[in-house]
Amino acid sequence: MGITLQNDFLSHFDLSRTRWEILAPGRAAVLRLRGCEGRLDIFAMYFPTGTQILDGDASLTTCLGSFSRSPAGLRAALRLRVGRAILPPDVTLTLVAGDAAGIQLRRPTGDGLSLDRRSSLSFFNPR
Repeated sequence: MGITLQNDFLSHFDLSRTRWEILAPGRAAVLRLRGCEGRLDIFAMYFPTGTQILDGDASLTTCLGSFSRSPAGLRAALRLRVGRAILPPDVTLTLVAGDAAGIQLRRPTGDGLSLDRRSSLSFFNPR
């Protein structure tokens, strides 16, 4: 996983307070930028498609409970992992980018982020 940003953009943030968090190796990560102009979290993710399940995906299912080792189960586990990492909008602006083909979405319910088009993501914060 990776995010490419220009130095000019990064100059708006305090890099000593910047964190790169890997949420699921090879699948999801977040860059947490902080500075006097505000807070920005940029999520990068690649959700499983088709029937390919990586060796590293097994740790995702064991960390989050009894999700099946199917692509649908892994997508559910990733949505939960990423949803838990998204901070409230009154605290941090959040951008989500990546490949999430085939994921069905709904409108926001007040407890998470969702959209209504396929190939977008739906995250629910269980807090």
